[in-house]
Amino acid sequence: MKKYNVVKLINMRDKYKGYNLYLDAVGVVIDSYQNKSKIMFFNSYNEGDYSYIEVENNDIEIIEDKVPIEFINFIKENLPKLKIKEKGFKPKEFRAYQKAKLLVEDEKYYQFGIHKGDIGTIIEDYAVQDYVLVDFCSIDGGNNYIGDCISVKLQDLEILKEEG
Repeated sequence: MKKYNVVKLINMRDKYKGYNLYLDAVGVVIDSYQNKSKIMFFNSYNEGDYSYIEVENNDIEIIEDKVPIEFINFIKENLPKLKIKEKGFKPKEFRAYQKAKLLVEDEKYYQFGIHKGDIGTIIEDYAVQDYVLVDFCSIDGGNNYIGDCISVKLQDLEILKEEG
């Protein structure tokens, strides 16, 4: 492995599961030595989330050997700002079409007619910087359309368990 190779995880070990990694997770080699490499993996289920861990070299596969110089320069410039330490992905506790209840009363939600206790449906199977798209639309007793489909911070939601 060489620094800045783009790799994917091809072998799942128990220690990787503890970091909420998954097979085919894609990342960049930040440092490599003998049989192991430090990899910054990118979470495809929560854009903006990353994992930084040491993995066995035989558990990853190079998917891009020659990366653009702009990419390398971006990593070199921004990596020191991150002050990265070993960490895993945030756990994925939701999926598309699951029901969720809004836990907070906040102007950023009630401006769209959505209030604490309202129940909506998660629309997509991924988040962006810890926000997920939720459909709170409904028809009231007078046949009026209420609510909206908006991005909601995951910590502001209770993911409801399915019945049956």
